[in-house]
Order: sequence, then C-alpha cells, then structure tokens
Amino acid sequence: IGIAIASTIFGTQLVQNLALDAPDAPASVRLNVGLINTLPLEQQAGVIHAYVKALNVVFLIAVPAGFLASLSALMIRNKSVKGKQMMGAAA
Repeated sequence: IGIAIASTIFGTQLVQNLALDAPDAPASVRLNVGLINTLPLEQQAGVIHAYVKALNVVFLIAVPAGFLASLSALMIRNKSVKGKQMMGAAA
C-alpha cells in the first residue's frame, strides 16, 4: 500500500514540477529517466530539478509515516500464549 501511495504522490508531483521547471521538455521524460541524457543541457537541469523536488515530497511523507509505524509497533504488547488452554469449537 505504501509503495502505491508513494508512486501516486511522486507521479502527481513530477507532472506539476515538470510543468513549472521544464515546460518545454517532452512528456516522454516522465516515463523514462534515461531520456534526460538525450535532452539539450538547458532542459536537463529543469527536468532533474523537477525529479528531485518530486522525490523530496515523497521522502517528506515517507519518513514520518515510517517513524509512526515503528512507534506503533513498539506499543504492541507481547503476550505469551504458551501453555494456555485454548477453547476449540465443537463440531
């Protein structure tokens, strides 16, 4: 679930950032990072900046979420069920 959310946030942010930082870059740059090397130097800087800003947003959301998940895991109490009688369902 986390990867799907991060991917959606990244894609949305990338589209917005490309429109601001590299409006003249081809749309295919969103799908293939390797195309950045084929762009003219003046376009490369804007596209790279758009990617960095999009990744920054993803990490700003993922790091606190990971911290909260770890904190939640620490709050779970460990209760041993070893040696306890379990009531089975009668058939």
